[in-house]
Amino acid sequence: MRKPIVAANWKMNKLKEDVREFVQDFKRKLPHGVLGRVDVVICPSVAHLALFSHEGLLPVGVAAGAQDSHWEDKGAYTGCVSAAMLKDLKVRYAIIGHSERRQHFSESNAMLAGKLRASLRSGLAPIFCVGERLEARDGGQTMNVLGEQMAALSDTPAELLGDPTQLVLAYEPVWAIGTGKVATVEQAQEAHAFLRRQLSTLRGEAWAQDVRILYGGSVTPENFGALIKCPDVDGGLVGGASLEVDKFVKLIEIAAQGA
Repeated sequence: MRKPIVAANWKMNKLKEDVREFVQDFKRKLPHGVLGRVDVVICPSVAHLALFSHEGLLPVGVAAGAQDSHWEDKGAYTGCVSAAMLKDLKVRYAIIGHSERRQHFSESNAMLAGKLRASLRSGLAPIFCVGERLEARDGGQTMNVLGEQMAALSDTPAELLGDPTQLVLAYEPVWAIGTGKVATVEQAQEAHAFLRRQLSTLRGEAWAQDVRILYGGSVTPENFGALIKCPDVDGGLVGGASLEVDKFVKLIEIAAQGA
């Protein structure tokens, strides 16, 4: 049985003291023993990752994640952060290919394939995001879009994909991100099952069954319980609801109940 993951994507939110206050409150409210049943990841701004590594803010069992990672280990890339740098900060996960990166920074599938390879080479576990826009959903092109985006995995050397627990996928329908809309249980399961079939084609059924696939897109405590009951939904990549301690803790509790 795959261990669920609840990953917080804080995006460009919170100042240093906000981070400290959140984590202190989070530690107080997180139920005892829940971290043994759920993997929890918090992805703050890169400006605050050092708080997690140097100040030891996170409770034991909660991993730090980055919101992006470059495709090179070093070089003349102003403003960028490499996977090696993130590992140096004791970061465990890196979000790769979030729709906001694809949209606002024109990140191509080829660029994301490079980021995916660099993360795996450095020992970061990528949370690789895929998802369709509303026009693709309405036009019946969802699976075509997802298949094209999954090509980044096809271009990844087999030796980097040996351990299925080192890869996390996140299905995030773009039309549901920050809109308050959420995919139905049927839509989510259909997309997740398709992604697992793609993984099976890539590396075999046994390997594919061990890869965890998260749902993202306006995840809340009110809708998460139904989503995580889907056989191919293994947790959530959470935006807005992860900024509030009570909501984030509730999402973790919901995931633990199904573990």
